[in-house]
Order: sequence, then C-alpha cells, then structure tokens
Amino acid sequence: MNLKIPLENEGHRIVSIPNGLLHGVDDAGPSDVCLNAPQGIPISELKAADGSNGKSLNHSPSVVGDDPALPTTADRSEKEIKKIKWDSNLVLWFSPGVVAKLRECAQRKFHLDIELVRVLQQKYAGATDNHSHKIKAKGSLDLGLALNPSIIGIRGRFNLELADSHGEIQGSAGPENKSKKGVQVDIYKAVGSAISLSLIFSVPLINKQRLQEITKSVHDFIPKRKVKPEFQFEKRSIQAENDYKAKVNEVVLQLVNEYKHVLQMESELPGNEQKILTLETQSPEDEKLRKKLFLYHLNKSGAYFSFKEQLKASVVKVVRERFRQKSPFTSQSEMQLFMSEIYVYFIEQMHVVINKIFMEKEVQKNDTNELKRLEITSLKQFAEEAERSNKISLSAHYYQERIAKYEDNLSCWFDYGTFCMRNQMLAKGEECFREIIARNSKHIPALIAIAMNSMASDNLEQARVFIHSALQIKPESGMLNILMAIFYEMTNEELEAEKYFNAAKLAQDKGSMKPTLELAEFAIQINCAFLADRVLAQEVIQNGLNFYPYLLLSQLEIQRYNYSQAENYLKDALKIDPSNLNFIQNKVNETRVAFETVLSIIKEIPQLDLIYIRLGTLYLRMAFKNLTDENSLFGLLCNETEEFDENLARISKSMYLKACEIQGTCQSWLGAGQACFALKEYEQAEDAFSEANIINHRDSEVWAHLAVLSLKLKRIIEANLAISQALRLGIRDQEILKTCGVAFWENSQPRAAVELFKLALQQAPHDIKLREMFSLALKESSTVMEEKELLPENTVAI
Repeated sequence: MNLKIPLENEGHRIVSIPNGLLHGVDDAGPSDVCLNAPQGIPISELKAADGSNGKSLNHSPSVVGDDPALPTTADRSEKEIKKIKWDSNLVLWFSPGVVAKLRECAQRKFHLDIELVRVLQQKYAGATDNHSHKIKAKGSLDLGLALNPSIIGIRGRFNLELADSHGEIQGSAGPENKSKKGVQVDIYKAVGSAISLSLIFSVPLINKQRLQEITKSVHDFIPKRKVKPEFQFEKRSIQAENDYKAKVNEVVLQLVNEYKHVLQMESELPGNEQKILTLETQSPEDEKLRKKLFLYHLNKSGAYFSFKEQLKASVVKVVRERFRQKSPFTSQSEMQLFMSEIYVYFIEQMHVVINKIFMEKEVQKNDTNELKRLEITSLKQFAEEAERSNKISLSAHYYQERIAKYEDNLSCWFDYGTFCMRNQMLAKGEECFREIIARNSKHIPALIAIAMNSMASDNLEQARVFIHSALQIKPESGMLNILMAIFYEMTNEELEAEKYFNAAKLAQDKGSMKPTLELAEFAIQINCAFLADRVLAQEVIQNGLNFYPYLLLSQLEIQRYNYSQAENYLKDALKIDPSNLNFIQNKVNETRVAFETVLSIIKEIPQLDLIYIRLGTLYLRMAFKNLTDENSLFGLLCNETEEFDENLARISKSMYLKACEIQGTCQSWLGAGQACFALKEYEQAEDAFSEANIINHRDSEVWAHLAVLSLKLKRIIEANLAISQALRLGIRDQEILKTCGVAFWENSQPRAAVELFKLALQQAPHDIKLREMFSLALKESSTVMEEKELLPENTVAI
C-alpha cells in the first residue's frame, strides 16, 4: 500500500507499507475497528484509549471486500470474504514544513491518495509480473476531517476504485457491461472493496488557539479619552470663564448699538452731508474717520469707562479662579510674564466671542451637519447591534428615533423599511418605501423594493411601472435589467426577457459584481423570498456550484426560521462554518467548537468581535451549571449559586475583553461587566457597565445591570435612579424585571419591588411564583406606609 504525502515545496513523497498478507474469512488476525464511514478521532477518545493500553486505536490497515451499502458479512456467510492485512503499525516523522503543507491541503479540501499495488516478494525479484497494473487500485483520504483543534486523527473505511498504470481512476462499467469489448470492469467497485485504516497525529493538525485568561483589569481596556478644555478645571473656573464670555458678548452688542446711534446722530445734525457718516462708503479713509469719531464719542460721553466697569468684575473673577496666583511675585519680570499670559488669554477669549457673533452662517451649518451625521450613524449602529442580538423591539425603537429626529433624511426611512421587511412587518415596510417615493420619485432602491413586493403579490402591472421608472433613471444598471427580464419571464414574453438578459450581461462586463447576485442580495435584504429563490437557482444552474449563492440561500432560510436547511447550505458552501447558526439555535457545545475552529484556522475573520462576544456568552452560560431554558443568565448573575465554575467565567471575561479591544461596543462591555459581576469583581464590573453606558446611554438593559450592582454595593439612591432610567427607556424583559424586583425587595425596598413585579406580571400574567412575590411585596409595602403614618410629628423615618 502506498500513501502520497505532499513535500514542503512541490511534488509528493511516496510512503510504502509493504508485506500485506492475504487472510481468509476463518483466519485469525487483527480485528477491524474502522469499518464505518471516515470520521475524526477526538483527543478525548485517544486519552481513554491510553488508559486501556490503546487497544481501541492501535489498528493496522486492511483491505476488506465488503461495503456498508451491501449485505453484511453475517448475511453473506455462504461466500468467502478475503482480506489483505498489515500486521504492523507505521510511524512517520514530518518536518514543520510538511505539517504546514498538510494543514494547507486540509483547508483547501485536498485529498491524500492511497494506492494499492501488487509487488513481488524479494525472493521472486527476478520474475516479471505482467498483470500488476490490471489490479492497481486507488482511494482518497479527506484531510478536511482533521479541521478541528479537538481532532487528533482520522479513521474509517475508504472506498477503492480501479486505476490505470498512471494512477488515475478509470471509467468503470457495471456487471451488465462485462461482455462489451474494450470495457474493463472495475472489480473493486463491483464487490465493494475498501481499505480500512487509522491515521493518528502526535498533536492535532490544527493548533487550538489558547483561550488564556487575561491578567489585565477592565480599566486597562477602557480607551483613554481626551478631556475637553472646559473639563480640565474646577467648576468655579468654568463658571468664571463663561461669565466673562457672556459679559463680552453683552458689551459687544452694546457697542454695536452705540456705533449705529452715533452715526445716526451725526447724520441728523443740520448741514452735515458727509457720506462718511453712513456705512455706504467702504474706503479706508472713510473707515478711519468713522473709527476716530466713534472713539471720540466713547471718551467724551463716558461710555468707554462704563463698558470697562462692566467687564472688570468678570475679569477679576477669571484671574482669581482660573489662574489662581496665590504667592506674591518675586520680580518685576515674573509679574510682567504673568500679565502677558492673562492679556493673551483675555484677548483670545474676546476674539472667540466676537467671531461667534459675526461668523458666517455657512460655518455654523457645517458644524450642525457633522453632528447630525454622527447621530444618524450612531443610532443606526445601535439598531444593527440590537437586531444582531435578537432585540427586535429595541432595534425598531432606534430606527424610529432616527426618523423622528431626521424626518427629511431618506436613508432613515429606507433603513427602517428594510428592517420591517426582514422582520415580517410587511405593511410598515412598504409604507416606508412609499413615503420615500412621495418625497423623491427618483429614489431607485425604494422603486425596486416596491416593484419586488408587487411581483410577490402578483400585482404585475404596478411592478412593471416601478421597474420601468427605475430603468429610465439608470438604464445601464445590470440589476434592474435582470429584474425586468424576470418580470417578462413571469408574463411569458420571452423576446423581451431575452433582450433585458443581454443588456444585463453587457452591464456585468463593465461592473465588478454579478447582477444576479446583486439582485439576490437586495431581495434578501427586503425579505422577498420568492424572487431570491428564483434568482439564486438561476445563478447555480448557469454558473455551477459556487460559495456565495449558498451563503445567500442560507441567509434566506434563516429569515424563514428554517435553520436545518440553512445549515445544509452553509455546509455546502466552501470555507463556511455553521457556528453563528448554531448560536441562534442555542447549540452550546457545537457552537463553541465551531467558533474555536474558526479562530484557529482563519487569519482575517470578518466580525471577529462578534465571535469573541458569542464565545464569551457561551462560556459564561457554561459556568453556571444549573442554567436551563427556564432561568435567565441575568437571574443567575444576581443570585448566589454553588454550581459555578470560576475558570470558565474567567475565560468568558477574557473573550469579552478581546472583543472590547478589537471594537468596543455596548454589548461587548456589557458582557465584560456580567463576567466580572459573576466573579464578584464589582469595581471592574462597574467600570465595564459605565463604559457600555457611555457608548449607548439608551440601552435599558445596561441601566438594569447598574441598578443591581448598586444594590449589591448598598447604594440605594443610585439603584433607584438607575432602575428609573431603565423603566423610562422602556425595559420590558420579564426576567430582568423579576430579578430586579427580587433584588430591591431583598434590600428593603418593597415599593420599588412592587412596581417591578407589576410590570413583569404584565408580560407573564400566569407566572404563579411571580404573583406570590408580588402579593408579599405589596403587603410589606402597605405595612411600611402604615408605620410611617403612625410616626409622631418631627420624626424622620429611615
């Protein structure tokens, strides 16, 4: 038997395993333990085998004339099944370069070739075997089975087929074609021959990335923020500076009015017809004359001293509060330097105020637009993060807030429309698209969305109008031409359909992405399933098997909640794992293994922070051994439990902090805070929750965690403020409300507990245990109120 091993650079090395002996069915020999389909050998099984002297894994290869699809040996006892067996194991040593080559072959789905050849024994070396090429067989070993850090080998039966003298598999013929001349029967395939072997590595082919505990604290991962100038000094210093600016602003406006008044008075004097007294002339000489006249008026009337007195108090306050010069000056030069500093400061602040009064409106408009753009982007990011975490109502709230604040921004309407379509709110989605068309009839994405929905509801005439309108605006669009061609296919107008298909092909030559895939992406985005199915099926038929169509098909099935079919599509797609899909289905162990495999194999991973967040969530859930579907993670965090694995919680914290290091989001910092809370590292938990609150102060779940943490630290006032904010933001999660209610009740806050239990009962009115707690808290709250009423006057109730 020969096994082809790739070399470091190019080519292959042939490893021969000689001395295979033919055994009859009754002959005693090594038993076959690999008569199943090829599969990976877990490390755990190898350790178990080491404990039993390795009897279950030490297996020498053998060729079996038996196929699992055919009747078993017991069913064919009348026939003699012969086997070729190698009674010894073979140890091979690979250099690091060869190991890297094997790992590359595994990732690229390449197979190792196994050849079965007949070679004469050494004592017959002088003889010639003229028929050895006729019984040469070939099989293949899939290294992809070892693409997992927990797999240390491969075992199973690998089917054999007849090969030619060059080692290539020949075209085989069945028994019905035996009599045809020139056709050689594949004897191995005909009898179901296979080779059974085990390939065990000393270490896993894919090195598992170590999920080590991070020794740094949460504070080390919080980004350093630049403190704004107004926050660098004490409160009194800031107030003094603001008072000075306000007074300068007031004096400048008074000076402007005084200047206008002076020019008006001088122009009304009898016989005064000089044009310099008006603002019509702009020559330098006239400006100098007007300035001289105004300064003369300020000194003569005493207005100059009046304005100076108005500024004096604010100037003294700034010098005292901001510069805080307490010790006397040691020299005249030191005093002069100090005077220069405060003079420069006052002049700069005065220019700031004057420029703000007389600045161009365009500059103000640009600042406003930048703030508007940042808020629109932030709200969309919060909405997408909430949708990704399956918090649909919270995501809808963010999208609605964008529209309420920036109603004229069409992208806000379109994003909310696509969100509604993805989450089965079809009427709301189409209403958003029609609102966009009412505001801008040339908005192509909205036109396409309405056209697709019309095609889905068989309103073909309306669909034709919208597609035609979009094509008039952008006739060179390949996606629009494909959509029009599909429309004409639906109406059985083949000539028109062919015309638009040809136009789409021309557009594809100019563009970078296939119009069919672009159209499928858009259809999935607005949840137009029938059209996405049709386009992707056409793409697979025309261009064969490819990675991206399968990925789009899996997304479509996830929108239909058909997770099993989505997983099948993901398995068909190259280099794609179903880890995120397993996470949605709460398959904890399968998801953890898949995520760790991705981190070990792929170097540049999209959404790497999401993988770390979900790994952190899985490890934190695994840390609570009594976590079931009935109790929530939030509830277990707040309650003491003995069934808790601290090591897994620390790995969870490390995963969350790695996500924060890549891209700090509200969810990553919230997870880090949860892990710290579970580990009773309350100071770090507070830092993490505060950072999540800074990133998104609209997240009610973060406020709820802050409330429970404050109760744990006996900060009752802060806890009440935090839970009030969470309720104001509309928290409605029954488990969170219930857990917070219990926490307030245990901290002698029955009134707050009653309100939280009441809201929780609105979500789960049939929860008997919750109703009992509500009744007890209500009774305790009434008792406290009665005791307060019985207290004598001038007595403070604590």
